[in-house]
Amino acid sequence: MAMQAVANEPRSKEEIKNFLTGSQAARKFSKRSNVTIKQTTLEPRNLKNTPDAYEEMVLKRLANQRASTTPIVEWIDGGKLLRTMMPIYYSEDCLTRDGNPKGILDISGYPREGARVGELAGVISI
Repeated sequence: MAMQAVANEPRSKEEIKNFLTGSQAARKFSKRSNVTIKQTTLEPRNLKNTPDAYEEMVLKRLANQRASTTPIVEWIDGGKLLRTMMPIYYSEDCLTRDGNPKGILDISGYPREGARVGELAGVISI
């Protein structure tokens, strides 16, 4: 619902608030637990969502393969750390905010990415 609220125009202040609340809830949860949840991409709009080295490696791998909704689940650091990533792909609804023309500012004040339906948008990283 939050992604749909951001993707579809017109957007009300309430819809934008609900989207931001979801991001804030993930950050609060991450601070209060040993679990980090974030949405990331190779070119994040918000630097708080910059991928770490592992996320970057997985994002590059996903960008070079066919679209899949299968989550990536791997133990790393000698089995000490479980990483899970759910790929997210652009849908038609996303293009209002992230599509063409590339570079013009969207309603949130960020430049559009010039994305196309089916391209990798990023991952939800846990």
